Amino acid sequence: MCPPKSAPSATARPSKDAAPAPAAATAAYTMDEVATHDRMGDAWVTVDGKVYDLSSWIKRHPGGSIPLLQYAGRDMTDAFRAYHGPTGKAAKTLASYCVGEVVSAAAAAGAGTE
Repeated sequence: MCPPKSAPSATARPSKDAAPAPAAATAAYTMDEVATHDRMGDAWVTVDGKVYDLSSWIKRHPGGSIPLLQYAGRDMTDAFRAYHGPTGKAAKTLASYCVGEVVSAAAAAGAGTE
């Protein structure tokens, strides 16, 4: 499950680069669905079974956009672990862009039959 996001204050104005608003329930995506988000302006990745929409963050990534674009639409768990630890600023930033979890195609197909 994606970490809960704090609710914005009534006077706060959302930034144009703000992370996507959290869904009411954790969304589930197959890797085929994630794979369609594979370009600048529409870049999703997965890390440890969670799906992250990095579309608005990619241009601000301190290591440049190229490393993230190479993984857009794919799993980048190993690359993230190689460069960033499980805690700290990078992990906290990543968590703020969580949009759901990865599920198998079979699980996604079964979810619609209830």
